[in-house]
Amino acid sequence: LKARYRETPAELSSYGASKLHGEQLLAWGMAKQGGRFCSLRLAQLYDEQGECATHQAWFARIVAYAASGADLRLPPGEAPRNFVHVDDAAALLMRAADEGWQGLRTVVHPQSHSTAEIAALAYAQFGQGGRVQIAEEKTPFREVFIPAVDSSYQHPFLSLAAGLARIRVSGHGPRFAALDVA
Repeated sequence: LKARYRETPAELSSYGASKLHGEQLLAWGMAKQGGRFCSLRLAQLYDEQGECATHQAWFARIVAYAASGADLRLPPGEAPRNFVHVDDAAALLMRAADEGWQGLRTVVHPQSHSTAEIAALAYAQFGQGGRVQIAEEKTPFREVFIPAVDSSYQHPFLSLAAGLARIRVSGHGPRFAALDVA
């Protein structure tokens, strides 16, 4: 489940409410069967192959532009974003199963970044030229809820800079091409 929604039903969208109700139904069903329930609420995920491009359009656009050295016009806004590499998510899913975790756990990276910071990291990593311009006429990035880091487990998360380096080394930067918007 996405980690970005709040717990109180009044603050949920229909999307978030349906996920919360799904968790509640699964927890109830597992309790009735004498099983255990664990839900990992994942932050935004990314990978090296560009599979995340469909769901993380701005992240994908930043990577594609940085990889090609093209100029990028970003909307303004310092709203933080939180990305977890799929390898970290998979490792935590395996730990949850192996260690018998129960209940709700948030999986967020300990370091969040604004979109402009993500772009600066990507352009520095790829080193292909191009520049990032903040387009003040564009609608600013909206705030998103990022829950607190769950300190009940320790995990050495891959840094975003290291994840971007993996994308560069893999040669898959062009696969991140996303539908462009004005």
